[in-house]
Amino acid sequence: MYLTWAKVKSRHLLGYNVYRSTKEYTGYELLNFKPLVISRFADLAVEDSITYYYRRATVNIAQMEGELSDYALAIVPIKRFAVKDMYQSPYANPSGIVFDGHTIWTTDNLRGEIYQHDWNLKVVKVYKSPGEAPTGLAWDGQHIWSCDYKKRMIYKHGKNMEVIAKFKGPSYNLTDLTWDGKNLWVCNSAGEIFKLTPTGEKLASYKSPYSLATGIAWDGENFWVSSIHTRKIYKLDRNFDIADTYESPYLLSNGLAYDGKYFWSSGKVTEKIYKFGFH
Repeated sequence: MYLTWAKVKSRHLLGYNVYRSTKEYTGYELLNFKPLVISRFADLAVEDSITYYYRRATVNIAQMEGELSDYALAIVPIKRFAVKDMYQSPYANPSGIVFDGHTIWTTDNLRGEIYQHDWNLKVVKVYKSPGEAPTGLAWDGQHIWSCDYKKRMIYKHGKNMEVIAKFKGPSYNLTDLTWDGKNLWVCNSAGEIFKLTPTGEKLASYKSPYSLATGIAWDGENFWVSSIHTRKIYKLDRNFDIADTYESPYLLSNGLAYDGKYFWSSGKVTEKIYKFGFH
């Protein structure tokens, strides 16, 4: 939830405090740790279908707080994807997923296998992963990339899925990766997202909206990140701020891919692979 208000003009102004409650007149709690120096605030800890009430107070340079403003209310809507197709997984632990322009690729992180599927999700080929627990997959236009949860490794695969390059990942517990046209992006179970060169050099790091980021995808303009903690999929802008939030079609989503029109992901508990998009 993004809040903005008219800037107060005063040479004695230090900043603002923002308060929130689920009741109109009572129960307000301070949201910021120190006075805000700008007249806007992003409240990311909100839940769908809840009505929130916000009030703002000025703080002067003597650290004295003024009176609370009148409340402003906001209702957080629920946004959901439309499930277009749902396929029964031929294996028990579907994890990573990616589209290579022609076929769908997935992993089973317990079996240590990588699968190539046709458009009906029938298994065409099975490859043994070079690591113990393959999780995420990415496609760079020519090669499949995979990451391993246990080994902390990232692998670049050749035509027959042989390893043609590899390097140690930026952290342990890697969960998924994607390609933005130039660089790799990888996330982990601690909710960290890393930007890497194709040789593994770390260029930047960001925090995902919530911990246990289990999927990341690039749609050509924005990143999308899924979290099994919140059962949400987040659209992120180029500053990695939340631009939109959608409810995941299922619990415990693993991996996230975009085929140019639809998203794909796998449900570890349901043992199904989902294709979904916007209404």
